[in-house]
Amino acid sequence: MKFSEIGHRINGFGITIPIFGVSLNWNPPESARTIARKVIISLENRRVLYDLYDVEDKGYCVRSIIEIRHFLTDQIIGSSEDDLEKNLRAMRAACIKFLGKVDVPPASRNSKHSFRVHLTLIDALAELRATFGLYIGILAAKYGIDIEEDLAKILPARDNDNSE
Repeated sequence: MKFSEIGHRINGFGITIPIFGVSLNWNPPESARTIARKVIISLENRRVLYDLYDVEDKGYCVRSIIEIRHFLTDQIIGSSEDDLEKNLRAMRAACIKFLGKVDVPPASRNSKHSFRVHLTLIDALAELRATFGLYIGILAAKYGIDIEEDLAKILPARDNDNSE
């Protein structure tokens, strides 16, 4: 999905962001753009963010989210731009929240509770994906980065209201 289309989706949420290449007064630092691009490219390879809910395995999801959290921490350390850092921290916070929701105590891991555990996983994934979709959209629009279609599935829906 092209970054210019993503900007229209994100701005519909009441978030005003400069669209890459549109504002002559603002050019993102290359290092921030490089980090944002690295984050998006890495997340395009994370099926946990866009696969169908019924094929998700809790163990795989937890491991993947832990890896994403560590990756985001590394990118935050390398970031020198406040806005980029805030976006990455929000995504990392969503990972931490997800892990807190799906961490089921050992006594609850028997088959009798497995349906409830799966519903908790689906709920936590939906919230994580919504948060990531918003911040991935912000990064893509702000830094002029296209997103592969699989990952673009979690971006906010386009506002059908044509009034400007």
